[in-house]
Amino acid sequence: MPDEATLQQTRLRHRLRRADRYTSLCICAADALLGEDSPPPETALITVSSFGPSATSFQTIEEILDLPAEEISPTRFSHSVENAACSYLGVAFGLHGPVFALAGFDEAAVSSARQLAETLLEQSLAPEALVLNVVSESIVTRRAQEFYPERFPAGVAEQVRAWHYLHG
Repeated sequence: MPDEATLQQTRLRHRLRRADRYTSLCICAADALLGEDSPPPETALITVSSFGPSATSFQTIEEILDLPAEEISPTRFSHSVENAACSYLGVAFGLHGPVFALAGFDEAAVSSARQLAETLLEQSLAPEALVLNVVSESIVTRRAQEFYPERFPAGVAEQVRAWHYLHG
């Protein structure tokens, strides 16, 4: 897991002015995975998460419930969808290949994302693929065990995992 200083350096390096924690973790994971390598522009991007940017989403929902309409931030709301992280990744790394944002609450979703990456390469739909699995901390993840102990008996920990698939 990147520390706050690393996240801040990543935000500055990639000029992520309004990126939420989820998006910043995605970019940081790609940075750590790629190092100095620049993948081809046609590289596929696949993000997979159980909760997506839930902190941003729920902050926006709270505003909708608590504030007059003219005080709700349209900027934050536009970043409350999982696809925003893919957009930031594409801009940060100059990528414009196939993009997928998958959601699921178990390892099957991660396996599906990895299988999708392999299929894209096998079918020559992309020369490379980046798969990023990020769960960012939020009120939802902190209380998941309390509200759904059968599904989350050990709670939900923040995590970042990344894979880089190369053709051949």
